[in-house]
Amino acid sequence: MQFELKKSAVLSALLGSVMAAGATAQPIGYATLNGGTTGGAGGSVVYATTGTEIHAALCNRPSSDTPVIIHVEGTINHGNTSKVSGSSCNTADGVIEIKDVSNVSLIGVGNGALFDELGIHLRNASNIILQNLHVRNVKKSGSPTSNGGDAIGMESNVYNVWGDHLTLEASGGESEGYDALFDMKATTKYVTLSYSILRNSGRGGLVGSSDSDDNNGPVTFHHNLYENINSRTPLLRHATAHAFNNHYSGLVSSGMNPRIGGVMKAENNYFENSKDPLGTFYTDDMGYWEVSGNVWSNITWSPEGSDSHPAGPNPVSTTSLNVPYSYQLSDAGCVPQIVAATAGANNGLLVDDGNCEVTGGGSSSSSSSSSGGTSSSSSSSSSSGGTGSSGGSVPGELGANLSIGAGSDGSSKGSGSYGDVRDGDLGSAWQPSSSSGERVSIKWSSATSFNTVIIRENGDAVQNWRLVNNDTGVELASGSGIGSALQVYLGDVSMSKINLEIDSASSAPYIAEFEVYNATGDVGSSSSSSSSSSGGSSSGSSSSSSSSSGGTSSSSSSSSGGSSSSSSSSGGTSSSSGGAFPSPEVSTACYTLATDPNVNWRDSSELDTDQEIVECLFKTLGRAVGYGENAMGGYDPNGNSKLTVITKNDSQGRSVEQQLLDAVTGNEPNWIVFDKFDFATETEISMHRNHCADASVQAAIGGSEAQCIDYRQWCADNGVSAANCAVEFFNDRLNDKNLPIRNTKIGSHKTLDGRMSNGYFRFNGFAIGADSSGTPTMTSEHVILTHLDFRGAGHTEDHGLDPDMIRNTGASHDIWIHKNTFDTTGDAAFDVKVGAYDITISFNKLINVKRAALHGSSDSRTINEQIRTTMHHNAFITTDDSYSSLGNTLRRIPLIRRGTTHMFDNFFMNYRKDILSVRVGASVLWEDNMFLMNSIHQEKDDVVQALNERGDELARDVDDGNFRSEGSKVWFSDAACNLDPSLVYEIANASGSVADLKQDYSQYSRDVITAERRPAGQALADYVIATAGKNGEIPFSSPLGYSQDYVIGLGEVACQ
Repeated sequence: MQFELKKSAVLSALLGSVMAAGATAQPIGYATLNGGTTGGAGGSVVYATTGTEIHAALCNRPSSDTPVIIHVEGTINHGNTSKVSGSSCNTADGVIEIKDVSNVSLIGVGNGALFDELGIHLRNASNIILQNLHVRNVKKSGSPTSNGGDAIGMESNVYNVWGDHLTLEASGGESEGYDALFDMKATTKYVTLSYSILRNSGRGGLVGSSDSDDNNGPVTFHHNLYENINSRTPLLRHATAHAFNNHYSGLVSSGMNPRIGGVMKAENNYFENSKDPLGTFYTDDMGYWEVSGNVWSNITWSPEGSDSHPAGPNPVSTTSLNVPYSYQLSDAGCVPQIVAATAGANNGLLVDDGNCEVTGGGSSSSSSSSSGGTSSSSSSSSSSGGTGSSGGSVPGELGANLSIGAGSDGSSKGSGSYGDVRDGDLGSAWQPSSSSGERVSIKWSSATSFNTVIIRENGDAVQNWRLVNNDTGVELASGSGIGSALQVYLGDVSMSKINLEIDSASSAPYIAEFEVYNATGDVGSSSSSSSSSSGGSSSGSSSSSSSSSGGTSSSSSSSSGGSSSSSSSSGGTSSSSGGAFPSPEVSTACYTLATDPNVNWRDSSELDTDQEIVECLFKTLGRAVGYGENAMGGYDPNGNSKLTVITKNDSQGRSVEQQLLDAVTGNEPNWIVFDKFDFATETEISMHRNHCADASVQAAIGGSEAQCIDYRQWCADNGVSAANCAVEFFNDRLNDKNLPIRNTKIGSHKTLDGRMSNGYFRFNGFAIGADSSGTPTMTSEHVILTHLDFRGAGHTEDHGLDPDMIRNTGASHDIWIHKNTFDTTGDAAFDVKVGAYDITISFNKLINVKRAALHGSSDSRTINEQIRTTMHHNAFITTDDSYSSLGNTLRRIPLIRRGTTHMFDNFFMNYRKDILSVRVGASVLWEDNMFLMNSIHQEKDDVVQALNERGDELARDVDDGNFRSEGSKVWFSDAACNLDPSLVYEIANASGSVADLKQDYSQYSRDVITAERRPAGQALADYVIATAGKNGEIPFSSPLGYSQDYVIGLGEVACQ
């Protein structure tokens, strides 16, 4: 996806805060000395999507010191990185080689730049900026190798380097083939590393590679996160370094290690859960340190001794250092929250204002071009960050839609009229007669001033588009994809007619609205996103994107609410009932309604219509990612939404179960919630009660209707113990396929939302659609089931009532199953049958569920070829006390026939073998899923053999279809799901061919996945455990969700 900007006067505004155009204007620290670090400022802007293109950008300059800004997007790896020759460069295969060059900015843009197993090497280079880049898993041994195993390595006369908003990570230490994340040696001087994440590595980095390497530094480290690092944060030989406002967590052996005359000034840093974070170690050649304002939390200090000279347990200064530059210090107490909200790639290039507040950056000298060169990027749209041609901030208040009341014309009409794009009605649309070379325009009788355009497409047909000033022919902006809402900020412009040119589309598109605004106001630092597309690229992006249908990625929360309630003035809380706030698309009244248990659903003083309340619920829930991304549930944007509140005192005298049956029946939009006060205490709901008046049911239990409704009374009357009651009643007496009890059918356009309630469903649940012998008899669309609690009566093989908790069937589609809890279900948690498709299953928690997710119930049903599901960030947990009875039988995640599923970032605990089965040509893509097994269940004396056996057997039943696994790993752990990093097994089973299924999604989903997907590891486990299930923290899919790092920082949550 590309966005090409033609209007250089508004370059930084259009590129937006997800790229370097929104960064701070200058680095802070030692990189500002020796003439300063400006990178490629003043040079041309070149767009690159491969390593070879990066090398070509260096080599195509007139000379080796000609300034150049290289904007990078996509995955850079060994397969697309080759040597390029030229007089202005010195490149190589298998590494990004910045050698014998100067005045270069390498900046990640749009969807982000991932350097996968490929390092960045600086040698004999000066004035270099590396910004908004993600580098991972660079190896020095094994395959493939790159850069000596360093993520970023600098050596041999390297001067003035600024590394900013980087994510540098490995998947282990030297024994796993990795070296360091950020190394400086052999005369590397005047370096600043800021707002970066360094994690999961044996070595953070060094300054000086040996005791004789004595001409390196000085270096500044500020606002960085060092997480799960064994040592070297940094190892500092001879050199001088200044570290302030950094967060160090999980340092295993040692941290800052000044030695042989090295000096470290450590100010207002936050050290926690670490061993020996400061001192001289592994030598008696001492270094020195100045310490002030730091927080030392849960630190283990080694005793003083030979080759071990820790600064603690009561660190005091052993020297003093005056730094020759200005800087601002935030209090150390807020550093974890500030760093979580600002550090790392694709995090909006947000910064700390020095007062424990997050703010956005202005335009950057590294990317603004005085020569007016064009640049390319891709992004979602935002109304924050960047500057317009008038020099003001990007507007925050849209104001009136100037298209309404204007005129319109176009190139052709296949259906609809040109006026349909300016009538304010999403239900009407203009469709041209072809898929390319088409135009629709908004026009006025005289020149009209505006700065913002929003285009709304029904569908995702548009591939390439341009906005053109019809008066002058000047192209204002262009990009790929539009989707449900694409916002483009143009800066201040004036014309009498603006054209939307559709250069290409997959089919003749439907353009519902072409809106024009002269927006005003300033979003401010807390509003990192405003509106964006479900499928399009546009200008001015933050790293989060929210659409007109309410979806966001998480980084809006990190800029607007990434602090605990004790330090946030905006009202954010860390409990699962609250969330990050403010958010630009959620009003205060909406936030209160969605999160305050004391404000019932119809008690808001501002939101007093069904439409307003449902829209609030829809927005705060967020948007699905993946195949189910278009699920709207019971929200109708055209104003026909209905709110149903389930109560215990229904005015019509209906039971809770009957109210639910009535509410989910039919196809009218209905958003269903539970009265906050009535369901404040735990309440059992069992849909079987709707059939208790049936004579056959009463005969089956040998009891009355009242005993059927209150089955515990039936147990007491029949001498059945409380421990065996549910099993006896549901799995014995009601185990009869001839009884009328079945899953309650849900019609189209329904949301069943259990937020702010403590009700739970017993025994069975719901069917979305219906079928008969493999043929759809009822097809439902746009269904959301969220924040529900399902509790079975224990698994019974081939139960006559087929008590699934959620069954998707009958070719039903556009479904989101999100943040539910399933415990000991009788059959599946969420089956997919008879051609159901476009389903996302996310952030659910399954506890001791034997058969989780069948995808297709028969080999012979060809309709199942259309099954498409996305499963991400779900927690599949077998408790230790159930392992012996369930370990060999926990399967079907999924058992899939003919269909397609994409599974990423899911967490599994205590699954022994055969998690999935791939049958009859089905396709499964596994990415970054992780599997832990409590080491108490190890079955062999040799731990390596034991882990290999577990890994070998988890995904072995795939040969009858297509299966690919990338980054999915297995570890032993303790009972609290803390993995043992000493041994890891990567699942490499494969069969057939599986495409990159993300390409089936809209750009919205791809953007969120790029921003939010984590590699398998402890951080992923902690985040999924904290967010999955009905009562988990609010995840990144909601605009109220905190950033992942902030959620992890709240502390470990029990995993079983």
